[in-house]
Amino acid sequence: MHILQIIFLACLASLMHLKPFLTKDQLTQLNLEYVKIIKNERSKLKGIPVDVYYDSNLLYDTYLFNHRLYKEQDLYHYNGTICEECVVSAELCGYSTQDEYKDIKELANAIYDNFKDSPRHHAIQMDEGYSYISISYISNYYVVRLASFPHNVVGSQNKSRIEFEKLVR
Repeated sequence: MHILQIIFLACLASLMHLKPFLTKDQLTQLNLEYVKIIKNERSKLKGIPVDVYYDSNLLYDTYLFNHRLYKEQDLYHYNGTICEECVVSAELCGYSTQDEYKDIKELANAIYDNFKDSPRHHAIQMDEGYSYISISYISNYYVVRLASFPHNVVGSQNKSRIEFEKLVR
């Protein structure tokens, strides 16, 4: 193989790795991939198809909390109400020591697997009472929020949505 071909392939491979800050499209992809994993795993466990949904309205606050963890370089759970209208909700927070993922699917699987390794966290992932999910990832920090009902529609003037729009392109 010619040296220029090797350099080109190395550059192309480096472009395929995810950046620390995901774009809106990548965040949507991550949510859809993670929901697909949860749906498949829950359906296998139950033996019948199970419904699980990506809740885009829940994502704004999920992302903002994830951003706080990233800025503080700390890992802890939110100390407040995640979603008032959701009735029952849960939050999973994690940190990955792996710096690069080749694509969104690999990242979604890695997050699922990291929580799967903890019986308490995995029980929450598999809990059918949580049908609505949002997930955020920023530079190794990730937050998954799960709810029993969908988050209310968030209008364009919502404070969380405005902050989210400033941070995510």
